[in-house]
Order: sequence, then C-alpha cells, then structure tokens
Amino acid sequence: MSFFPLLHLLLLHISLHPIDTSSPSLFPCPTRCQCYSDNEQNQQVHLICKWEQLNATTLQLARPDLVRTLTIKCPYHSPKISTPPHSLFQGFRNLDRLELDRCLIDVVPDGLFAGLGQLYSLILKNANITDFPREIFAHCPNLMTLDLSGNRLRIEPYSLRSLHNLIHLDLSDNDIGFLTNTLISLTKLKVITMNNNKITNIDFRRFPENLTDLSIRHNLVSTIHYVPASARNLKRLDLSGNRLEFVAGLSTGAVNVLPAELKHADLSNNKLNYLHEFAFEHLPNLILLDLKNNSLKEVKASSFRGSKYQMKLFLSANPLLCHCNHKWLMDAEAKNISIGDLQAIECSNILKPEKTMSLALAHSRNQLLCKYSNMCEADCECCQKKDCECRFECPPTCRCLRSADVSSVRTSQNIMVCDKLRWDKLGKLPSPLTQLHMNQTDWKAENLKKLSNLRALKITNSKMTSKEMEKLSDLANLTHLEITSSAITYIPDSISKLPSLTHLYLSDNPLDQLPATSLTHLDNLKKIRLGGNFSRFACDCESPSDLQRWLMKRTNRAKIDDIDDLNCDLNGHGTVWMLEALPGTNESVCLDPTEETKQWMTFVENAQKGIMERVYTSTQATTEKEKKTMEMTTTPRKSILETLDELEGVKTTDKMSTKLRSTTTAITTTPRYRKKYKDYDDEPHKFVNVLIFLLFLCVIILIISIGVTVYLKFWHPEELLLKRRKKERIQPEIPREEEPLQHLD
Repeated sequence: MSFFPLLHLLLLHISLHPIDTSSPSLFPCPTRCQCYSDNEQNQQVHLICKWEQLNATTLQLARPDLVRTLTIKCPYHSPKISTPPHSLFQGFRNLDRLELDRCLIDVVPDGLFAGLGQLYSLILKNANITDFPREIFAHCPNLMTLDLSGNRLRIEPYSLRSLHNLIHLDLSDNDIGFLTNTLISLTKLKVITMNNNKITNIDFRRFPENLTDLSIRHNLVSTIHYVPASARNLKRLDLSGNRLEFVAGLSTGAVNVLPAELKHADLSNNKLNYLHEFAFEHLPNLILLDLKNNSLKEVKASSFRGSKYQMKLFLSANPLLCHCNHKWLMDAEAKNISIGDLQAIECSNILKPEKTMSLALAHSRNQLLCKYSNMCEADCECCQKKDCECRFECPPTCRCLRSADVSSVRTSQNIMVCDKLRWDKLGKLPSPLTQLHMNQTDWKAENLKKLSNLRALKITNSKMTSKEMEKLSDLANLTHLEITSSAITYIPDSISKLPSLTHLYLSDNPLDQLPATSLTHLDNLKKIRLGGNFSRFACDCESPSDLQRWLMKRTNRAKIDDIDDLNCDLNGHGTVWMLEALPGTNESVCLDPTEETKQWMTFVENAQKGIMERVYTSTQATTEKEKKTMEMTTTPRKSILETLDELEGVKTTDKMSTKLRSTTTAITTTPRYRKKYKDYDDEPHKFVNVLIFLLFLCVIILIISIGVTVYLKFWHPEELLLKRRKKERIQPEIPREEEPLQHLD
C-alpha cells in the first residue's frame, strides 16, 4: 500500500470537462491529445497526449500557462530515442503534475525542468535513464512526489538532495544494488518504495529519521542492520520476496532485528527457517505480521510475545511439522494473537515429511507429536515404582514420540523409531507403544508379544524370514505391517489371524509364486505392496498363474500400490510388467482368452475349491481317527497289529497320522496348468490359417481358368471351334416345324 500526498489525491476529485475545440476562442487542443478543463472559462487545462517522442515541436502550445497537468505517453517498445532540449517546459509555469511514460531519453539536460516552480508531482518512468544531473531537480523546489521507476539507476541519484519538500519517492524497477547516505538529508521524506531492485542489505541508519513507510519487495536482502537510534518513526516495513533466513531479537545483537516502532511487518516469501525465541518481544505496537511462504518448521509462542495490542499473524505455506509445540496456535487468542489463515496452515508428519495435513485436522486427531526421553509425567504416581513401564528410557539409537494429549487412549500415539538397535541392550518395551519402526535391527518376536496396543510395525533391512513372520499373529490390533528389504519368500497363513490388518507392504523381498491359498488372505486388505528389485513372479498368457488370475479383478489391482513396479517372467522369454501379462487388460501383450481357455480356468478354480473342501474334510477325518486310535490304545486289549508295532518300536497312531498327513500334503498340491503353445503370441489361430489357405487356392484356380480361356480364344481358336462341333454332333437333333417359304418380291 502506497501513501500519496494530500494534494495528489485531490486531483481525483476534480470535475473535468472536455474542451470544445470547435470554438476558436477556447484553448486549442494539440494533435493526438485529449484536453479537459476545470470550468467553462478554460482557466485550468489538463492534457493527455500520445506522441512518438518528446521534443519541442510537439509542445508548441498557444497558452501553456493554462495547463495544470500534463501526461505524455510514448508507444510501447518504441525504438525512437528522445533528445529533449534545455528548458523544454519553460512556458508551463503553472504546471502541478507532469508525467512522462515510456519516452526513451538518452541524455537528460541539466535544465529540463526549468521554469516548473509550481510542480509538486513528477513521474518520469520507463525512460531507460542511468543517471541525472546534480542540479536537475533544483528547478522544482516544491516537488512532493517523485516517481523514477522503470529506469536503469544503480544508486539513488545524488540530485535528490535538493528536494527538501519531498514526501514520497518511488525508485522501483531499477538496478540499485546498495544504498548511500543521499536520503538522510530529506527530513520530510516519509514514504520510500524500492521494489524489484538488487539490494542485498539494509542499514536503517541510511534512511531519513521521519520515514514512516518503507517497501523493498522482491530484492536480494539477506541482512538487516538496526540500532535503536535509527528508524524511530518507521511504522510499516515490507520486505516480502527477499532472502532473509532468520529474525533475531533485540537482545541478541543488531543483525536481522526489526525496528521497534513497527505496526505492520511483511516478511512473506523469504527463506526464514528460524525465529529467535524473543524475536518480536521489543515490538509493543505490532498489530500485523505476515510470515507466509517461508521455510519455518517450528514456531514458538515465546517468539511473538511483547505486543500490547492483539496481533494478527499469517503463517500458511510454511513446512511446519505436526509437533506438539504448535498446539498453541489452536488457542492463540489466549496469548493476544489472532491467526489470520489458521484453516490454510498445514503441517507435515514428523516421520513422513511428504505426508501433510491441515494443522487443525492434526490437532483434532491428536496427531501433534512430542519427543520424549521417558514417559514419566510430573504427577505420575506409577513412576515412583521401580517396575513401572513409564520409566522406560528411550534408547540412544532411537527417536521416541508421543501425542500431545496422552489421556485419549483411542487416538493417542506412542512411536519408537530405531536404527541399528541392539536387543540385548534393550529392556522391556512399554505396552502403550502404538508404532514401532526398526531399521537394520535383528529383531526378536518375544519382545513384541505383549505390545497389545501396537497398530503399526515397520521392519526394514533385516534378516526376517517368513517363518519368523508367523510369530506376529499375537498382535491383534495391528493394522499396518511393513517388512521390506528382508528375506520373506511367501505370505504365511498366520496373516489371517490378524483381524485388524488393512495394509501389508512386502516390497523388495525374494517372494516366490503366491498360491491361491496365500492370495485369499489378501482379499480383506486395503493396500498391498509386492514389487521391488527382488520380487519376480512367473506368468503365462495361456495358463495364467494364481497371481495373474487374482489380479484380473479390477478391485484387486486397485489394492496394489506398486502395481506399476510389479514384473514377472513371461514363459521364460523375458521380463515384462505384470500389467502387460494380464489377458483382457488394455496394457496386455497377451491375446484375449478364448472360450476354451476360459473354461479351463473355470475348471482349475473349481478344482482348487474342491481340493480345499477335501482337505478340510480329510483334516476332520484325521482328527476323528486319531481320537479313536487314542481311545483304543487306552484299553487293556492289544491287537495283533499293536503287538507287531511294539516289536518294531513304532506306534500305530504314529504310522496312521504320518500317512494321513502325507496324503493331505499330496492333495493340496496345485495342479499343473496345461499349455497349448510355447509362445501364444507368435502362433496364429488355426482357423485363420485354414481360411488363408483356402483363399490362396481359390486365387490359383481363378488364374489358371483365365489363362486357359485366353489361350484357347486368341491363340488357338480352331481348337475351340472343333470342340464346339463335336459337342453339337453328340447332342440329339431337335425336330423343327416346317416354315412356309417367304416369297421374294
């Protein structure tokens, strides 16, 4: 927001009337100009002209003394360079406002503005001026507003020293890289705008004492120098779009400290990553602070205390962490602070920075986390006991986090993230633990069995096998299980014993073929990951594997998060993406399955269902037989078979159970799929081959027929004639009725 002088604003309320140029008694309006008057007597005239360049010929007016405001605009991107003469505006002695826009000036004459003693507003912008003569503004002692934006100035012009009545100065869109002491002598200067320059540091001692408004947007400012004796009247400071990295407090020194009398401070779009604990404590009048779009990860309430008024604070577009230190933002009004963009503030998960959510939502879900070394609170009675699990100390190689509100059991979180943890140095894990992340750790299932509240378990870069994975079946509340870069080769059946499990991630494991029994455990899951560099499955276009047939369902494919990274070996002919090996999909390299193939696949599915039913029946029969056998062995009578068993040192029950178990194992073997071709894509359909062959024979016969006809008709017509005569002789003669002779005339 720019502040203009009162006299400048009054021009917006002047009632302007167009001049009637048809009457010779009135002011004659120059060509390519629009002329307006304040009254019917044309005592005050306002001109807006669009000329190719600035020269003396175009400014030859009959009554220049009547002109109060003059605006000259040259065309956009005009290559013409103006060379204005000395005292070009000599006759405009009553001129109040002069604007020259886009008129390129090579050399500015020393007396260009001579005779403009009444001028209070001068706009000379977009003229590619690099410097001004020292005394050029000496002819304008009453100048109050000066706009030199859009030029090529490298420092503030020394000629500004003569403008003792200047109130507003605009030096935006230049090439100014540093500030000198030129502006200190301008005691009435209150507003300075220097946006879009190349300023790298600000020293408030180089600005006039009465300055109230300073805007240095979109520069290269990284350092601020402030002493209490400078900028004592500065009320508004705009430093957005610069390179500030921190804001310090007055007690820490003089670098990057804001002036004490500020009311409005805009530090948005910088690179702020740290605020000193008492950064704004010395600003009692601060009522608006904009910190949007910076690099702040944490903001403490202690940084903003000190204002005696309610301060409005903006913090959106910062990479804030979902940390419990930000809980105060939800009740900032208690600290006399109003968050202007609270609903737009987002925070990122401490463990997964790429996962963001609204700060208000994180607070409502109790996902603002705090670091802790032990879980003992100040009023904890359990901590007085030696065996209290609240006395658990966070291991040195771990990070321990918990929710800000630990009273809510349903939403409370307790997380431990460990790297290269030694289990022999770790005692009993606390039962409130809800998430456990372990990397490069030799884990032990015995330490996890009592974690009844564990909801997420992540194990990476370990030697965990599928058999060890079976021991996790005691974790009834587990919803997320992630075992990556380990030694998992198959999915154990114990997964079905985890009723709350919804996410299973097994990336980068040497997974083998997944049979139908393993895939049935995945039907109730929401998200699955099976890809990676070590997971490679076999696939076949003619006889799809169990995994292929499971993935043919769109709902199952939607569950696989890394479906695009899942590959397989296609009939030993190379590796393809799994999506390319699914018949019937758009990405498939396999032809759509024929009716015969579909019937075969249906037969296999029904066979597997029958096998599963027979296995279940066989298992029940085995159990009943074992019970009967046990009853028989308890009776005093012994059969001949039992006697022989005793002589051989083997019990009948052992033989029977062994035999039955081996039979069960044989039954559960997945039937081998038949293959029709070695390569389904390279061999065309039989029907197509037969059709092509028949068409080829027809074409050959047609060509031969045409050739014989041509030969007999053109080269040997006599042979054709003899054949016709023989044919006529063979045919019987047909009797004809006698016709009367026609008389010749």
